[in-house]
Amino acid sequence: MNQRILTLRRAAYLGLAPAVCLVLYWRVFFTWFLNDDFAWLGLPLEVTHPRDLWHVFFAPAAQGTVRFISERLFFLIFSSLFGFHALPFRIWIMGTWFADLILAVLIGTRLTGSRAAAMLAAVLWTMSVPMITPLAWASAYNEVACAFFILTAFYSRLRWLEGGERKWVVVEWIAYLAGFGALEVTVMYPVLAFLYSFTGPKPSRARQQAVLPLFIPAAVFTVIHFVFIPKNTSPYYVLKVDWQLPFTFLHYLGLATSYSKVDPGAAWPVGGLLLSACVTLALAVFVISRLLRREFAAVFYVGWFLLLLAPMLPLPNHLTEYYLAIPMAGLAWLGGWGIITAWRSGRAARVVAVVLAALYLNGSAREIAASTRWYRERAEKMRTVVFGLSDQARLHPGSAFVIEGVDDDLYHSGFKDDPFRLLRLDRIYLAGDARDVVDRFVINPERALGLVQAGQMRALSFSPEGLRDVTDQYEAMLIAGSVTVRHDFVDVGNPLYALLLGPTWYRAEKGFRWMPRSASVRISGPRSPAGKLHVTGFAPEALFADGLPVLHFRIGERDIGTATVSKPDVFVLDFPVPADLAGQNQIEISIEVNKVLHPGGEQRDLGMIFGTFEFR
Repeated sequence: MNQRILTLRRAAYLGLAPAVCLVLYWRVFFTWFLNDDFAWLGLPLEVTHPRDLWHVFFAPAAQGTVRFISERLFFLIFSSLFGFHALPFRIWIMGTWFADLILAVLIGTRLTGSRAAAMLAAVLWTMSVPMITPLAWASAYNEVACAFFILTAFYSRLRWLEGGERKWVVVEWIAYLAGFGALEVTVMYPVLAFLYSFTGPKPSRARQQAVLPLFIPAAVFTVIHFVFIPKNTSPYYVLKVDWQLPFTFLHYLGLATSYSKVDPGAAWPVGGLLLSACVTLALAVFVISRLLRREFAAVFYVGWFLLLLAPMLPLPNHLTEYYLAIPMAGLAWLGGWGIITAWRSGRAARVVAVVLAALYLNGSAREIAASTRWYRERAEKMRTVVFGLSDQARLHPGSAFVIEGVDDDLYHSGFKDDPFRLLRLDRIYLAGDARDVVDRFVINPERALGLVQAGQMRALSFSPEGLRDVTDQYEAMLIAGSVTVRHDFVDVGNPLYALLLGPTWYRAEKGFRWMPRSASVRISGPRSPAGKLHVTGFAPEALFADGLPVLHFRIGERDIGTATVSKPDVFVLDFPVPADLAGQNQIEISIEVNKVLHPGGEQRDLGMIFGTFEFR
């Protein structure tokens, strides 16, 4: 009987956090795919020969990353076996996370000697807001996988230091090296191990020297990452070590110690801000009290948080709450230890700990419920579109499809990553309210009408219940002109908009188009009387040889503005327009430039390069 009780206690001790996770995250198992998932789901399409595997596994992704285990291998295997069925992905992700939680309990018990503190720490970690995205979005599995490798490596180090068995050294190295295939933050593991050699029991020079070989793979990986892998030039991924670092850190600290998901630049809710301040103060007081008692596990926990967060701090333009997923383990250990210590310290400390923990956990539970519901509903809309198109493609093989009712939220849920290529569908177009649609999904109404009348296109209307065939209604609208003449945006460099351009424009060239001395564009009038004409273009340096180029704009016979371009580069112009043009289906904008070029014997009159026209 005693043995059975001990077994049950151990099961409860290890299983409480996974059980809490299941209760809070049950919607995740019914959540489909989103956004980047569709890019990774297409990996099997890239493998037609064994030699393709090298490129699939090791070609740098858009952000200059090579996560060949947590992204490439994971999606290649699961998408090959299960295709569009998301449940097996979810089960694997959650199973990895349960292993993370169990490792967190085992490590926390060894560092503080308190099973209760370690068990509570795992609950705090799984209920922290930064864990929502890694558990609800398959593409963020790299955080869960990397946590597993780092925790496994560190747990193995603890077992080796306790018993001296060499097998644990082997396990540590395997897990550590595998971590480089999961997430770049693995380079910080040797620093964590080195920190523990000072803060753990029986610190010695021998233990510190035993860590040093771990730095070799980290150094090699860092050199390869920064020297040989092309970097993403997007401003979101530009590294900046400047005055913004403290503010970036404070933003992450606020996310870690509160229950609010706050976007960069947005105002923090007062309740979340107060809770963050109180939790931070309480943790700081607890750390100081532990240091006074020479209990240096507190230093290690703080170091875990700071060291694993440090690589993200030079990215002030890409503040993302799930970057806290792995660092949060350090604060969770600290919080669990602090709550148990406070509970044993007297009534006042107990009340403070219980109140702060209750506020944090209650707010986190609400945020988890709201966020997982959002992920599930958003993914379900994409599932409706993709499976609806799959059904329509079987009914109408070889047809193109135009979809109505796709708004910005639905469009940004996965269209840019083109899940339709996985169905071998390449003629999918949008006729909805979404903005910033890439050329792949744009079709001008005149061409759409031609395809519909030739029986080569079907029109579908999206609703949460499914895709409904509205081809007859769509054709009638095109013929009546209510859709044909409504163009809120014109990209002159995109051939799809050629029918909206006057006859003098030259052929499009790599996303832009030259005008001669004069040209015209047809576009719908502004939707409100306060609308302004927004124009983008590029002024070549040769055009400034004998003075500044001047652009003159007219709508019909009315002048709406003159602009002098002051320097060669991209330019952006805004002009107010007469209020009576609001709501008109079509107007004609005329542009004239005061000078033209004939570079290298060019016979054409090259006046100015234009990009887009839009009313805002």
